[in-house]
Amino acid sequence: MQITIETIAFSCNYVFMKCETPFTENSEKLLNLFKALGDKNRLNIFKHFCRSSQDGTNEKSVNDVKGCCDIDLSVVSRHLASLKKAGVLNAKKEGKNVFYSLNAKEIAKTLRELADSIENCCADESSNNSKEES
Repeated sequence: MQITIETIAFSCNYVFMKCETPFTENSEKLLNLFKALGDKNRLNIFKHFCRSSQDGTNEKSVNDVKGCCDIDLSVVSRHLASLKKAGVLNAKKEGKNVFYSLNAKEIAKTLRELADSIENCCADESSNNSKEES
């Protein structure tokens, strides 16, 4: 099964509606995260940062990122600003240049909390489905 942003968003919506969990404090953060990653170019930029982090290159300028997408530099800059606003990226200004880096720990923490909430909320349902399939 391939997990897509749509699958995750559907799961989030299900958990929000069904469960009474301490989700309200993270719902805005999750909404912003999924909105930011819901755009094809921003998702490609996110993937580019993930691959770069694995290679040990953590900080990138707008020019460094431009190569990952077939879009104008000004559009890349706007996408980077959106990702920063959503908490996906951190930014550090040095003179006229802005260097972006992946906020990996915070993203992982947010998604981990979501996964835990889904698992806790839907645990009864999952065990019922398993019993029905047997």
